[in-house]
Amino acid sequence: YHREYCNDNPCPAEVVCLAKLDLIIGLDASGSMTEDGWKAQSTALLGVLDRVKLSAKEGLQIGLAKFAWDVTPVSQLTDDKAALIKVVKAMAYDGWTTNLGGLFRMMKGMLQF
Repeated sequence: YHREYCNDNPCPAEVVCLAKLDLIIGLDASGSMTEDGWKAQSTALLGVLDRVKLSAKEGLQIGLAKFAWDVTPVSQLTDDKAALIKVVKAMAYDGWTTNLGGLFRMMKGMLQF
């Protein structure tokens, strides 16, 4: 095993993403995540939301789907950051089995227009 650093430059403290993109994020609420994993995932998503500039006019919208056994569309595509943050903070961990196929079908449907 060999480890080599390819970039010794530190990352900028503040990076903001603005891209022409419709992004659907699937949040894993299945039992394999555990309660701690669910909290870490939600915290990471809040960090992503903090670093993106949402704008339907300029092109970046985010939708959210939660999956375990049931798959739930939590938010359709939107540029309303406050609403996305509110639903992420309100979501609960399910702890059931994983239905990835259902998630992918839902995501595809959320991207249809």
